[in-house]
This record gives sequence, C-alpha cells and structure tokens, in this order.
Amino acid sequence: MGLSVSEREAFRKAVKNMISQMTKSDLVAYFTKQGISRSTIYNAINHLGYIFWPDLTSAYYSILSTAWMNENVNYVTKDFNPPNVLEARPAENFWGCLSEKEYEGGWQASTATAD
Repeated sequence: MGLSVSEREAFRKAVKNMISQMTKSDLVAYFTKQGISRSTIYNAINHLGYIFWPDLTSAYYSILSTAWMNENVNYVTKDFNPPNVLEARPAENFWGCLSEKEYEGGWQASTATAD
C-alpha cells in the first residue's frame, strides 16, 4: 500500500519529531502498528536528510559503537569512509577550487576599516 504525498509528508514530520527519542527498532514497531510497510518505514528513515560521518578513529567502529549507530543514526560505514588523506577525499578539493575562483582576475582580500 503506497502513501499519498500528504501522508508521506506527515510520516516524515512524525519520524523527525520522534527520531530523537526512539531507536530505529522503536520507529519500525510503532509505524508497523499503524499499518505502514517495513520497506516504506526504512525508506523514510534512511532519507531523513542527516548522516553522521565519523573519522576513522577505531572507537567509532567498535562493535558496541556500530551496534548503537545501526539502531540510532544514519552513518557512513568504514568501508565507504576513505582514510584521512586529502588525495582520497575528493570533497577536500572543493575549497582549493573555490579559492582559485575567488582570487582569479586579481581580486584581493581586504580588511574593513571603521570610519
């Protein structure tokens, strides 16, 4: 059974309000009782628009930490989290490219002075 656009939006708002207080298992149990399919629930939970991106500190990927994160937050798993090496993290190139664009054509930063 699919949800209408308004039902989907109401579902997303309810999940966002409840997510801070409930684990994923709690959310699934609650919305399953409301007659919403598990696939719809997991799809909504996984598209809430947030993600925890831990660094590669081993404590973040311990058995206890990953078990807790699996129940409570969306996060980047270790196999999709490249080492903290600039060359391996393409997002780091963004700031260099932005800086080049900003200063091209001879633009220079200046300090505002109080009159």
